[in-house]
Amino acid sequence: MDLKSPHNPDQSILYEINIAEPVAGNNSLAFAQKIAIDSKLPFAVIYFHPNKSVKLENKLVLGKLEELENDLEKYNIPLMVFIGDRTDRLEGISMHLNPSTIYNNKAESSGNHTLAVHPITWPGVVFSTKVLRTRILSGV
Repeated sequence: MDLKSPHNPDQSILYEINIAEPVAGNNSLAFAQKIAIDSKLPFAVIYFHPNKSVKLENKLVLGKLEELENDLEKYNIPLMVFIGDRTDRLEGISMHLNPSTIYNNKAESSGNHTLAVHPITWPGVVFSTKVLRTRILSGV
């Protein structure tokens, strides 16, 4: 099977990251990616930003998100940032991205796992953190 064509293009596996989590050496993230690879599914990392008001801490958060995005790009893993209430956004995510599972840093795995370049490209468009920076800091 060609890994660029997912087994079920209507499904995905997601990993909800905490902004303080590293990408390199993150066993939970690597475990979630391994499940996605084994299942031949697209894989993305998601982050929920609680608000879009213009604040100094948003600049700090956006800087960290840009670092995460750059680190994830090395592994062909997109970073998706959702602004607003987590519960509301999860409903939309479930409807549009149809994740079979959403993992986080509490994901338990046996053994140590290492991130690899994800063989399946995400099947849609993901705006970069540079676009997000412009929208958040301009108050849009």
